[in-house]
Amino acid sequence: ATRDPVFVLGPLVNLFIYVRNIMLLDSGDEHAVRPRRPTPLRILVPVGLAVALFVGLALWSTARAKGLLDFHANPGWLALGFAGQAVWVSRFPLQWWISERQGRSVLPASFWWVSIAGALLLLAYALWRRDIVFILAYALNPVPYARNLMLIYRRRRLDAAAPDG
Repeated sequence: ATRDPVFVLGPLVNLFIYVRNIMLLDSGDEHAVRPRRPTPLRILVPVGLAVALFVGLALWSTARAKGLLDFHANPGWLALGFAGQAVWVSRFPLQWWISERQGRSVLPASFWWVSIAGALLLLAYALWRRDIVFILAYALNPVPYARNLMLIYRRRRLDAAAPDG
């Protein structure tokens, strides 16, 4: 198990966003926008995120006090690692916000750009840490992310060139 705080704390928020995206998935027409109606989940998801953040901070301070997390890294590299984790994790709130605005679960180009930036920052940090598990975890991520961007931009070009587009 890793004791690195960058890799331990990063994925805390994402579970609630995953659940909300599943809720937004349309079983019918992918272009249909569901009407906005008040649901308890519009309240539960942000509250769940706040609870996850609180629990995460409590676990963080306990783990730090008991020496379960290693804070002896170079401060510059630690800052780079946390910046990478912030960028990496921010792709899901970004995607969630855009999906809520559209009323359906979508993965916009901005999601993939932020994913590439976060993966490259975390890869740099993992290389500095010489942690083979995290090097392998982030080294290949930019490949499918870049491919997704290519597909998105190809679709946009085709749609723009279409006679009715």
